[in-house]
Amino acid sequence: MKKRLSLLLMAFILLMPTTIFAAPDNTNNTSSAGVTAKDEEALPQKLQDLQAYADMLTPIEAYETTALKAYQKYPMVTTSNRKDVYSSLTNAVIPNYKKVVTMVSKVKAPNAELQSIHNLMIKGSQLQLEGFTLLKEAVYKKKSLAPANNKLEAGRKLVNQYTVKINEYVDKYSN
Repeated sequence: MKKRLSLLLMAFILLMPTTIFAAPDNTNNTSSAGVTAKDEEALPQKLQDLQAYADMLTPIEAYETTALKAYQKYPMVTTSNRKDVYSSLTNAVIPNYKKVVTMVSKVKAPNAELQSIHNLMIKGSQLQLEGFTLLKEAVYKKKSLAPANNKLEAGRKLVNQYTVKINEYVDKYSN
């Protein structure tokens, strides 16, 4: 059972670089990681906490996916697509990512260890939003994208640290 949850959570975490949050799976009385209520009762408390935490994150996935798809639509800003990039940032990326940051900030992890890890996600998503906002300003004013890219990279590093810490948490409590 522990091995099954570990594999399910690892699949969840491996999807995080492209999508920070797992998609919900509410069929057959299962949680987002595919664990039934009966299975959940057999899990150690720390893994039950992780499952509850993952379930808290699932509603955020739709906003995050929408923001990232809009952002990834224009991998490079050129003179010919500058207005489209600006429009995408203004109308899709930033509004959806603001929802991500707001919702992530409201999540309270079930235990102190997970909350400490979650704080990396909060700070990383805030930096990402700041980066998107700087990018929008740079595109509008035809200025350097370097400050925006630096802010986005700082956010990505924190999100990557978050992923590493979640993996460590799973390894620590699933053995």
